[in-house]
Amino acid sequence: MAFVDDSRRFGMWTAAGWLGVVGGAFTSLVSGGALVFIAALAAQGRPITVRHGDALPGYLPLLYSDARLLPSMFCFAAVLALVAGIGLIRRRHYGRTLTLAFGVLSIGWFLFASAHLWLAVFSAASQDSPFLFRLAPAVLTTPIGLAYCVAVGLLCRSVLRHPEAFTGAVGRGA
Repeated sequence: MAFVDDSRRFGMWTAAGWLGVVGGAFTSLVSGGALVFIAALAAQGRPITVRHGDALPGYLPLLYSDARLLPSMFCFAAVLALVAGIGLIRRRHYGRTLTLAFGVLSIGWFLFASAHLWLAVFSAASQDSPFLFRLAPAVLTTPIGLAYCVAVGLLCRSVLRHPEAFTGAVGRGA
């Protein structure tokens, strides 16, 4: 017995594909704009630095060591989501593969970001701000991120279990 019938599953894949296309295009523009802005400032001799970046917990000092690193990672993930979304809408094998890759990448990013948000709550570098202001981002984003991870995990599970729904034929439309 199937959990979801084919027409509903394909509808969910199409909705996820359009979310990937729209979200990927928007995030590509924003992160690409940030990269251009950072490069323009660096060319003028005014590079962007993170204040107290070396005192942050975990791997955050490595992440903040170069201001171009974080927007580059977001731009890569956004282009991945954009192409995966197009592949999901068109039911292509590359869409299936990139959806699984984006799922792994985004769940890994959430786990990394969530762990570092909770580390920042108790970090010595952030003790100058009130405890509630350090606690609120971790408390508010953790349930949202967990729900996102569950949704992405279910999408990846569905895509992984139904490879027969994807075609590699050239010239077939959506």
